[in-house]
Amino acid sequence: MVKSSLKNTVITHNIFALFVFLSVCYFIQFSSAVTSLSSYNQYQSFVENSDSLYINAINIHDYYVYLTYINELENGSLELTVNNNTGIAAIYVAIKNIFGVNPVSLPLVALIVNILIIYLSLLSFCKVVDLLGLHPNYYLLFFMNGSLLYFSQLINKDSLTLLIFIKSLELILGDRKKAFFWLIPVSFIIRIQLVPFLLLTLFLSGENKPILRFWLAYIFTAIIAGLVMKYIPLLSMETMTSGLGLNLNLIVMQLNQKYALGSLFLNPLRVIQYLLSLYHSLSFTNLYWVDVGKIKDLPQIFVLLTSMPFLIKCYFRYSRYIELPSRILMAQVSAFFMVWLINPTTSGRYLLVLIPTISLLAVYVYTTNFKDAKFN
Repeated sequence: MVKSSLKNTVITHNIFALFVFLSVCYFIQFSSAVTSLSSYNQYQSFVENSDSLYINAINIHDYYVYLTYINELENGSLELTVNNNTGIAAIYVAIKNIFGVNPVSLPLVALIVNILIIYLSLLSFCKVVDLLGLHPNYYLLFFMNGSLLYFSQLINKDSLTLLIFIKSLELILGDRKKAFFWLIPVSFIIRIQLVPFLLLTLFLSGENKPILRFWLAYIFTAIIAGLVMKYIPLLSMETMTSGLGLNLNLIVMQLNQKYALGSLFLNPLRVIQYLLSLYHSLSFTNLYWVDVGKIKDLPQIFVLLTSMPFLIKCYFRYSRYIELPSRILMAQVSAFFMVWLINPTTSGRYLLVLIPTISLLAVYVYTTNFKDAKFN
């Protein structure tokens, strides 16, 4: 096993080196133009005049949002409010001040920072594979996330979110609770939703009465979601009706605004809606353009398709798999949906950071089935 692990570690690092090379090529192709464009409107004009066949290759809108926050933090004009942008902006302000980074170089600095974060995620993922007792071959599952190239570009919170997802699994599986709690203040800086997500993951991971824990957590978060939609108008009805076909989110929002019970009864259907939303990425081209943002989702669709039978099995046989280390993976999947479904809208892009957990859970169920068949 030692030789096998060493061999797989070498292969994994070679593939990561290839990933770094591809990230640099991706940066040259899609992100480098941002260095000379100071606003979102300038970038849009640049794209329109370049006759490029490719669209949505980088998360350009969020990048310029972060730039605005960075500039306001530096000149002291930012109103301090609780949101998901200030923390990331503050991190890059600190990087600029410590290393004397020129604003023009921020996209390149972000590339380096993101690659380092993704490498830390890979190391943590490999430890999770080992803690689950899986074969080192499964280190390579990490690269089934087609969004890694996307996460490597520009300032974003997704690469750090991915690291926190995987690191939390490592710490819980390794019974390092004190280190786990240090993740919570860090997570608050990056993404507010990560705080309840981490706490719920830890709660659902408990060995004592796991089924009762699940239902208590589900009912609590669903009622919170109902109350949030009832008393805090996050989105307008016009926004909720902008989608095509039957809009389940609109129905949930209406029930919540009247009775605060829409999420409690319909969130299971919204989980299905979350999963199905990724399949829109299959239509990634027409005669005029290629949507790179959708192409990156294709590996995730493959992971979901191949994982689905095993995911269904572990939740239908909840009482069995909750007694195994798979309990931690199931806890994270459940916590993700419970927290993210507080949001009135559903988007497959939020699901992308959960892909490593889903793939590991499917593999764990598969290997457990194989062992059961072998010994029966």
